[in-house]
Amino acid sequence: MPRLRVFTLEIPEGEIRWIYPELLPDEWAEPTALPLTQTIFSEWLHHPLDLGLGVPSAVVDISYNVLLHPRHALYPAIKVGSRI
Repeated sequence: MPRLRVFTLEIPEGEIRWIYPELLPDEWAEPTALPLTQTIFSEWLHHPLDLGLGVPSAVVDISYNVLLHPRHALYPAIKVGSRI
């Protein structure tokens, strides 16, 4: 199994669109809500207006996952910071 590495990323200010749970239907984390979440992701994937998409974790309800779009014009501006 490969070793894990943890490090920080510096992302240009204001380039992450946050999807807050309160803006989603109550059942957004259920498997039956997959079409809804796929629609949001598909829209961003095909039309990346934002460098990143911050989505609530379906596993840990107080955390978010940030997806970065490698085809966004500002992707090269992401700086890899120090290892943690």
